[in-house]
Amino acid sequence: MRFYFTGLIAAALIVFDLGSTFAASYRITASYEGILLKLMYPNPNAGGYAIGLTFSDTQGQQYYLEHNGTRTQIGTLGGTRTNPLFVNDYGKVVGSSSLAGDAAEHAFLFFDGSMTDLGTLGGKSSYAIRINNGGLIAGNSYIAGDQSNHAFVYENGSMNDIGTLGGNSSHASDMNENGQIVGSSLASNGDCRAFLWNNGFMSDLGVLGGSYISSEAIDINSIGQVVGNCSLFPKNPDIPQLIPDSDWWAYRPFLYRNGTITDINDLVDESHVPFRLVHSIDDSGQIVVYGSQMIDWGLYRTYSYVLTPVPEPSSIIILAIGLAGIFSFCVRGKKS
Repeated sequence: MRFYFTGLIAAALIVFDLGSTFAASYRITASYEGILLKLMYPNPNAGGYAIGLTFSDTQGQQYYLEHNGTRTQIGTLGGTRTNPLFVNDYGKVVGSSSLAGDAAEHAFLFFDGSMTDLGTLGGKSSYAIRINNGGLIAGNSYIAGDQSNHAFVYENGSMNDIGTLGGNSSHASDMNENGQIVGSSLASNGDCRAFLWNNGFMSDLGVLGGSYISSEAIDINSIGQVVGNCSLFPKNPDIPQLIPDSDWWAYRPFLYRNGTITDINDLVDESHVPFRLVHSIDDSGQIVVYGSQMIDWGLYRTYSYVLTPVPEPSSIIILAIGLAGIFSFCVRGKKS
């Protein structure tokens, strides 16, 4: 009996993973007027950990880690500011915190009530953006001279520069459980390009066709699918951009999978306003995108969409045959 149910569970997981991997198109499963900040990383997370914030007139703002009803204050690295950005399923928190005097901020790891300074790549400041359940940390740091930022990976007590695509700067945006890091980097010709870093090698994900000259990767899920944005404008990875509504026309969101970059607009058959920016992708392949439409001169209306993958028919047939085979094998195992 145990073997029987184990086989069915395994089959279901295969269907789930391959269904999102080989999805030929996406359908709109939810839409909202305005910006939807969908939390792809639940709070609390799978381990029951959550980051909270309190504020008082006497103590100002203070961050804490909550687990099973117990709150532990997240301190600083000697200064007055701290900014936790992520907590993994084991309660390890990463982010940035100011040093004594508040003249600089360093990436930190907070665990078991203790703050650890992760250092920098030789520059003045750094910050960590993600820690996976294996303890691998990704982030960004100024290099010596403080003129450029480089993405880093921190493991075994050491911060390592993951390099660039040939230019002088790079910026990490996300990391998955497999240690794959995505972000943007200047190429040798000065253009900004989305990158995927995997096992020590940084790959240029390119740009969409036409007149698009820059790209940046925003998010990556557990099976290596990457989403990001392409732009008609040049971009500097070192400078965060707040894109005004009037400039959204110059952007297009992309999905990178199986070595190919695709405009997310081309993956949805039903009618919709043009998708302009992407927010995230989860482990099921579900994507959150933003669209914008001018309703009057200089006046724009913004929409948020949740897109769900639809497996192509041939994949469904193959998966059905495989599922039937596994089911038959499980039944024979049960009888024997």
